[in-house]
Amino acid sequence: MSGPPIAPPVAPGFAPKAPRAAAAPVDPLAFRAVDLQGNDLGAAPFANQAIHVEDFGVRYWFQYFWQEAKMVATQPDREAMAAIVTQIFIKTPGGPHKYACRPAFQNDDYTTAQPAVWLEFLKTLLRIGFRAVDPAQAVAIGPQWPPVPQVAGHHFMTQADLRQALPAKYTADTEIFWRAESRTIERIIQQEGTKRQSDVEFLAKEMQISAPWHPFSVPEINRYMWYRLGQNDNDYYTAISVAVDFKTALSFPKIDEKRVYGFPKKPLEEWTRDEVRLHQRNMALVTLTDGSERIMLATQTTAYMCVVRGCIIDTMTAGGGFPEKGVSEIPLDQIFAMLPVTRIHHGPEPTDGFTAFIDHTKSRLTTEDFKKSMDLFGEVYPKCKDEYFKQKYCGKVVSAWAHGGTQEPAIQVPVSRVVQFPASGPKLDAFIAARAAGALTPAQFIKASGGNVTGLLKKRP
Repeated sequence: MSGPPIAPPVAPGFAPKAPRAAAAPVDPLAFRAVDLQGNDLGAAPFANQAIHVEDFGVRYWFQYFWQEAKMVATQPDREAMAAIVTQIFIKTPGGPHKYACRPAFQNDDYTTAQPAVWLEFLKTLLRIGFRAVDPAQAVAIGPQWPPVPQVAGHHFMTQADLRQALPAKYTADTEIFWRAESRTIERIIQQEGTKRQSDVEFLAKEMQISAPWHPFSVPEINRYMWYRLGQNDNDYYTAISVAVDFKTALSFPKIDEKRVYGFPKKPLEEWTRDEVRLHQRNMALVTLTDGSERIMLATQTTAYMCVVRGCIIDTMTAGGGFPEKGVSEIPLDQIFAMLPVTRIHHGPEPTDGFTAFIDHTKSRLTTEDFKKSMDLFGEVYPKCKDEYFKQKYCGKVVSAWAHGGTQEPAIQVPVSRVVQFPASGPKLDAFIAARAAGALTPAQFIKASGGNVTGLLKKRP
């Protein structure tokens, strides 16, 4: 006689699911799985009903996890998601919108007095829309992988589709990656490389990843790299994406990343005087190929070359179309060289493109010594050295971000060189004077800037 059925294993950081209760009478104002098929409960359930969403509050993170879960949810998943929104929202047939927050949640936005409740909501969505990758676990082939007690296998990557094991020793075939960030060379060295955002204390606090209601605040969950199933892409916060080529890396940070830049989403010629003054440090005087000069928007980024040891999420093999892979960290001793880059942006969208100039005078090996680099990088050193000099002296790069990596800019601007950055003096003054006056009061200015200016002003010295 066989014994009782064995309960399935549980994903990392999650409690076992409770047994289903007996069916209850259907509430006409409750949400059902079928409601998830419309736009009302689309990628942004709060925003779609004109409910305010504060950056990095519980509503913001709910929508982040919700979007990923909705893209891949099965019928049982949709039922679980409907149960969650039934707790948060109530249908309002009388309008003005189709539903509203229930009284218990109407004041929850940037903060909440119910962290345990929100934690369970977000963990449920994480379980549906993401998979976990253990950066510390050796990869084994076969049905026994992953050999972790109490972990559901379908929540992990399998070697066949996602994981890539790297040798502990560099070889001539070791793959080179590129990453570009707004941090300077000095800051990258000071911070000893690159960590996941969820592991950087001030970032985790700023984005509330360390808040008690956030799943990544749970050590058993945060120790994994997480992969977004619907997007076929790495999670922004628990994995570090590295590009497989230099040109792709130069698109980052993208110009529309408001947490980094906060630029108005319109052509520079349409900015007001106050908007130009606010971002004056990002104004550059450039020369075009016909000899004329123009004020254009510019950003600086640091592109660095790295060779990674350890576990990698093989994003492309998993089905992602972007030429990148995911890693859990990039220690300083895995960064071969760093190149400062000035990007002149052709328009406000990533696809509008940019012209990039590599500052070869300030580019450097991380060790600042070829002999030390030779010892540190072993058999991959010749390959790294060749790639470093190739990109250091490649001249200007004209490119644009695309879903498949790079493409020709949607807006063509024949920039030949950077005359002055940041721009100052009479030509910048004339450019500012030619702009519209814009908002008359600070409150109007903030409203016209979409609220992003408040975060930007906090970062100003």
